[in-house]
Amino acid sequence: MPFYLGKLRGGGGQKSFTPPPKEITNLVTVSPAASSPPIIEDQAPHRRRLFHRRSPHHRSSLSSVKHAKHLPSELIKDLTCDPSIHVSSKLLEEMGLEYREARRGHLISPPSPSRGGTVLVGGLLNDNGTSCYMDSVVFALFATSQAYDALINPPNTGSASRSPSPFQPASSRVDGKTAEELRTQLRVIVNRLRSARHVSIPLVAHLRRILRRAGWVGERETQEDATELFLHLTSILGGPLVPLTRTLTYPLPEDPASPVKSKGGKDTTITSERFLTLPLPDIPSPSSSSSSPRQGMPLILEDLIRTYLRGNNITGLEREGRRVDAQEIIQVHPFWTSESPAGVETHLRRSAFPTLSLPMMLPRYTWDLSTGSAIRDDRGIACPLVLDWSKARLAPVKDAYLVLHSAVCHEGNSPQSGHYTSWTLSQSCLRCWKADDLDSPPISSRTMTEMLRDVSLNGYLLFYECWPSSSLKAFLRGMQGPNTRGTEEHKGKSREDRVVDD
Repeated sequence: MPFYLGKLRGGGGQKSFTPPPKEITNLVTVSPAASSPPIIEDQAPHRRRLFHRRSPHHRSSLSSVKHAKHLPSELIKDLTCDPSIHVSSKLLEEMGLEYREARRGHLISPPSPSRGGTVLVGGLLNDNGTSCYMDSVVFALFATSQAYDALINPPNTGSASRSPSPFQPASSRVDGKTAEELRTQLRVIVNRLRSARHVSIPLVAHLRRILRRAGWVGERETQEDATELFLHLTSILGGPLVPLTRTLTYPLPEDPASPVKSKGGKDTTITSERFLTLPLPDIPSPSSSSSSPRQGMPLILEDLIRTYLRGNNITGLEREGRRVDAQEIIQVHPFWTSESPAGVETHLRRSAFPTLSLPMMLPRYTWDLSTGSAIRDDRGIACPLVLDWSKARLAPVKDAYLVLHSAVCHEGNSPQSGHYTSWTLSQSCLRCWKADDLDSPPISSRTMTEMLRDVSLNGYLLFYECWPSSSLKAFLRGMQGPNTRGTEEHKGKSREDRVVDD
């Protein structure tokens, strides 16, 4: 006759047996077997069963948990297989409520600063030693900033009801059910981060599982490139694009019969990008004065931006029947666009993103074609906390400043190895937080000096938010407040001393 297994209780001595509740008797029966695992007989297919694989003597009934029906079945399996998590009715009830609210579109605001100096955001735990790239991107995008909240809001909030363009990449043409499942999972994770609760390993594993269904190539056993994940997320969730104006200027032949001197030609096109890829100058050769090809003079982010905007010379451009040399000048505009020149339109209107975040990618890795391995550029890149939009020659606009709000850093020999971490400013920018999913706890409060030092050495993906001068003034006043740590280098300096000089 089958018998029912309940929970074992007791200390290090003999354990006593607690009979299961009556409602479990209609859910799971176990036939005794000495040398084989217990046989599970599902007597109620319309109910879920929870079988704890860690111990064949542990059973938990979901029938008595009101909101457990909102939990994905795959997540329940991950929860019960994680030895670090004690699965209880209370835990299942709380997580069920989280998923119910997330499916309804609930997304809490970023946390407000604490007067006591305690950390007010949560962190993500590492899944299988390979999820640091996912954890870092999610933390940098959502932990304390609302610039990308429209990506994970319900699709009826500020969405543009248009069918996907045939020019859209296949990886971004995801069915609506999978896309909404991804948004729901991200809302659950972001709500935990913003309520100072850590994101457990099963939740991270379930996010990767949904990403796989949405066309992501990353396996549980592999680490991937954080910038590629950012591109994938913004593509399938309808993220905005950064508009660029590209102008080619070139000389034209003089007309001997015309008294007017030719001013040359000019071609202007509009393009858009997900982020700016700032080229790094060539690494010095081993024969140079540097002791190592990986070491050289530190670089400056403003110089990289100006090279990106004005350093592209094109030779052999054909105009009016002759070949000429042209110079390309790029301007970055301080607003989003929802459509690319190729006809690919995002699912969200520009108004859904009130805060502009300008992503910048630092390509620290090149590839050796002879060996097929990556080569890392270890030179430091001085990244300022504040950039003046006009002085950095991004565009001739006034009252626009860029503040380094978050960053993804990487240490390792290739983007598919090593370790990713991320940084973000607090809501009031009085301090910054570092997220490292291998640390315990995975979130720590740090000084801005520490953040800028790490970003200089290991910065890979930077997120500069566009602020008006009024917000910047409040930010600078807060940095000199009595509760600010690690900002002594800013005291006694004017606002103009802390922005980019022309």
